[in-house]
Amino acid sequence: MKIIKIGLSISEHDAKIKAKKIEEFLKEGDKVKVEIFLKGRERANKDFAKEKFESFLSKIEEEHKIDQPIKSLPSGFTIILSK
Repeated sequence: MKIIKIGLSISEHDAKIKAKKIEEFLKEGDKVKVEIFLKGRERANKDFAKEKFESFLSKIEEEHKIDQPIKSLPSGFTIILSK
C-alpha cells in the first residue's frame, strides 16, 4: 500500500502532481491511502477540510474504486483507493 499525504494549504500545481502520482500507483496495481493532515487550528474547520479533500480526489482521472470511504480522524481525513 502506498501513502500520499497532503496538507490543507496545498497549491493547485502540487495537487495535480500528487494526483498524477496516485494515478501511477493505481496503474501499477497498488492500493493508495490518501491522507489530508490538519495542523493546529485547521482542525476546528473540518467541513472546509473535507470539501478541500473531496475536490483533491476529483482530480484523480484514473479509474478507481473506493475500498474504504472517507474516514475522519483527529488529525484529518483518510481514504483508501484501488484499481
